[in-house]
Amino acid sequence: MTVSARLKASTKPSLFDLADDLGQLLEAAAERYSTLIIAKLAQPVASASSDQDYHSVDINHIEALQARSIGVEILALHVVMQLQLDQKLAALGFNKIDSAAALGSIIGRMISPGSELQTHDWLQSRTGLGELLDHDYGSTSLTRLYTISDTLLKHQAALEAFLAGQEQTLFALNRSIVLYDLTNTYF
Repeated sequence: MTVSARLKASTKPSLFDLADDLGQLLEAAAERYSTLIIAKLAQPVASASSDQDYHSVDINHIEALQARSIGVEILALHVVMQLQLDQKLAALGFNKIDSAAALGSIIGRMISPGSELQTHDWLQSRTGLGELLDHDYGSTSLTRLYTISDTLLKHQAALEAFLAGQEQTLFALNRSIVLYDLTNTYF
């Protein structure tokens, strides 16, 4: 295929081009953060007293408290931002707290599918999504997740139409998208 034919055929980015771009962005961010961490660790630690006080640490007995996942959450949040779903929620009248609850519920279903109860537990104890969204999911009640699910259901047609349009804008695929939720279905 010639270069001009390729340029004519490729007016929209393909799914794989966006995946490559995302990989490069994530790699660049990882390099930046590792450089910052190394620079921070290279700084001498200020001591309260003039005498340097060193202690040995047994690395076989270190505990991680409140360990949370963050990797897949960054990817899911990037997808949400690419789709401009956060902006659509604001346009539908969601305030900051409701948007955070809605995004927590949506991303929670993407990463760890389950009921509102399971999503609530995931948001409160297993994910770092709250830090990414600058929201404290520890103060989000289970009732809020149920309420936000009802609100999302009320706007289902508008959200589905918006997401289908965004998919066409981003990928220009000649396919249909079927959105369904079986999290509350028991077989």
